[in-house]
Amino acid sequence: MITNILTGLLGLSFYIVWNAREYIMDGSFSFTKGFKENWKRMTWVMVMIVMLSIIYQVLPEAFTQMSGVDGLTIPNTVEKGTFFGISIALSKYVKLLIKKQVV
Repeated sequence: MITNILTGLLGLSFYIVWNAREYIMDGSFSFTKGFKENWKRMTWVMVMIVMLSIIYQVLPEAFTQMSGVDGLTIPNTVEKGTFFGISIALSKYVKLLIKKQVV
């Protein structure tokens, strides 16, 4: 379970760095500003990673049944890198929801 959580957090970190790449490259990146603007989304993704990891550990059958709930796609088989991909997908999903609400 700890490995799944850490893998998920690694995926979230990868997604954050990937999205901040332009700011990092041009030198305008501010960790404080980025955290203030995105802390709610990051917290939500971290909580979801922990919850999904617990669900998978306790009830693996329920984990695969959640696929398709509100646009959530969860792989049928869980391998070492699954939580890495899930955390990236959750991050992107939340970002798209926020953009829809702003527009």
